[in-house]
Parts: sequence; C-alpha cells; structure tokens
Amino acid sequence: MLQDEARKVYQVQAKSGQTLFEGPIDGVPRYVACVDIDRDNDQDVIVQVSAFENHGNGSESFVVLLSDKGRLTPLQNPIQYIFIGGQEDRAGMLNWYSHPNSCATFTGEIADVSGSGSAADPIQVRRIRRVKEVWGHKDGQMVLISSSSEVIQKQDAKFLTFR
Repeated sequence: MLQDEARKVYQVQAKSGQTLFEGPIDGVPRYVACVDIDRDNDQDVIVQVSAFENHGNGSESFVVLLSDKGRLTPLQNPIQYIFIGGQEDRAGMLNWYSHPNSCATFTGEIADVSGSGSAADPIQVRRIRRVKEVWGHKDGQMVLISSSSEVIQKQDAKFLTFR
C-alpha cells in the first residue's frame, strides 16, 4: 500500500505496477493482508485502519477491498471497534477466511460504553455480552449474517480491558 500525500490518497498495486486501488481511506492503515475472501481465485485485500482523535476517542476498522476484474473496490460498513476515552467497545478474535458466503467470524465480548471521560461524565462500561458473529458481504457492503450473545459479569470478561 502506497500513500500519495500530495493528493491524500492511497494506492494498492500489483507486482507488475498496475494500480488496483486508488482512493482515500478514513484513517491510517496499520496492516494489510491479501486473502481470497469470496473464493473466486482473485486476491482481495484487508486493511486495518486506525482513526483516532484526542483523548483516546476513535476507531479501528477492517476495510475489505474486493477484487473484481483487476480492480479493488472497498466494501461499505467495515467491521469496526469504537474507542471512547481509550475504552474499547469490543475485544476478541477476528478471523478471516475464504468462503463464498461468509468471510469473517468475531468471537469475543461487546460492551455498552458511555460517558465523555470528564469528571462530570466518566467513562462507564455497562452491560457486557459474550458474542459470536459471522460476517459476509452482499451488495457492496459487509453484512452481519448471524450473531449470538449472552450477558456476562465484568469479572468474567476475558478479552475486554477496563479503564
């Protein structure tokens, strides 16, 4: 992945130098991986993107660039972890794999987080759920195919860290 700072765009190129994707990405790319997400024998690209403001507010997103006839097209609605005052709203294992119908599973915990982090409105973690989500893609966007969850106590959390 290349960054053109003058035009504020990123590029993904094939080994031959052919540009497969060129456009803006909301945040800073941290990791890039090639996986045949839709199992069509074309390499798709997953980009982990970090977008943070001040005081630990921001997000970590997983943007999928789906290969179609030699071009990479970003899927809308990426899988996203939100941070409020440094407190994540989800933590766990996100696994990607190659399958025509589903492409990722998230196994972990999701917390209802509120507050601004000020003395008058401290960050609070409310209900915590242990979840398993299955993600796929349809009509140019990532979609949640199925989800199961159960409410757990804060002391039973294995993935979430608390501020």
